[in-house]
Amino acid sequence: MQPVTRYAKSGDMHIAYQVFGEGPLNLVLAPPFVSNIENYWDEPDFSRWLLRLASYARVVMLDKRGTGMSDRVSELPGLDERIDDLRAVMDAAGMEQAALLGMSEGGPLTALFAATNPERCRALVLYGTFARFASWLPTEEALAEFLGYIDQAWGTGGSLPLFAPTRANDPSFQRWWGRFERLGASPAAASALMRMNSQIDISGILPTIRVPTLVIHRTEDVTINVEGGRYLAEHIPGARYLELPGTDHIPFVGDNADEIADAIEEFLTGARAPVRSTGCSPRCSLPISSARPSGLPRSATAVGAIFSIIITPRSGATSCAFAAMRSNQLATAFLPPSTVRRAGSAAPAPLPTRSGRSASKCVPGSIPASAK
Repeated sequence: MQPVTRYAKSGDMHIAYQVFGEGPLNLVLAPPFVSNIENYWDEPDFSRWLLRLASYARVVMLDKRGTGMSDRVSELPGLDERIDDLRAVMDAAGMEQAALLGMSEGGPLTALFAATNPERCRALVLYGTFARFASWLPTEEALAEFLGYIDQAWGTGGSLPLFAPTRANDPSFQRWWGRFERLGASPAAASALMRMNSQIDISGILPTIRVPTLVIHRTEDVTINVEGGRYLAEHIPGARYLELPGTDHIPFVGDNADEIADAIEEFLTGARAPVRSTGCSPRCSLPISSARPSGLPRSATAVGAIFSIIITPRSGATSCAFAAMRSNQLATAFLPPSTVRRAGSAAPAPLPTRSGRSASKCVPGSIPASAK
């Protein structure tokens, strides 16, 4: 059974939100372009992905004003008003401080919140997102084409290949996606939202972010250019960066959806969920462990320390052989942007991080346990 939807008051606006999970960590999930928090639970993969977050955190998610079940507006707000909405939801849920997870268009909102309200943000996770709108639709022509889709076919689910190409031939998922569009916003609201989004540029505030930050992006993301994620990681001080193979923009879709969830959990808690399977198959998954690697200081396993198997291509016997070869290398730090390993590249030698410490050591900027 899905959580109860409640409303928080932000000025004269009613903002729909849900709270679920009983973990010791507070986590706020900022939505993408459009959303409907009740419709989320109707998609099985999305539901499982959300429950994974709830396994270690008390999670709040919301519909931004003008979208989903929140109040409609005559003019869609800018990021400043949305920050007020996010703050109002945190207040209503009794969260003085929380980690923020910004997906897609929710990324600029959470990044700006972290920069302007650092006392209320214990950590920041940015998935598939950007600082400048040009990382999404780089030209006026591209924006006009998407606006044309909204005007002509919004609610059909026809935009699915632009967000999750690996599910484009899945009729059930496309029906859910069409409903997601219809329940997320009306065509007029979606068009106005896109025009507002086209003005987003938070590049100037990135150097002021002073909370532990993880940036995750898929290399061939069809929605947000991977350079958008790389830019964020390069310009947020001390940010960790994880780049995975794949074309899907939606985090709960694709072969490595579990790896995305693993990375988020480990960054926020210092540990991963138990490995569900270690056998090799044509889609071989590397075994993952949260155990302390030999030679690392014990502090590396404290809350907020970041460990991960380096991401590698996954195809057939080559992946299985690599998994066997790496079987004793169960944990290594996320690499800084200057040394990040991307799909298909050779493993880099450890280089100093911005703090001057080796990338194979405990990552600086751990999330203090007292901030949970």
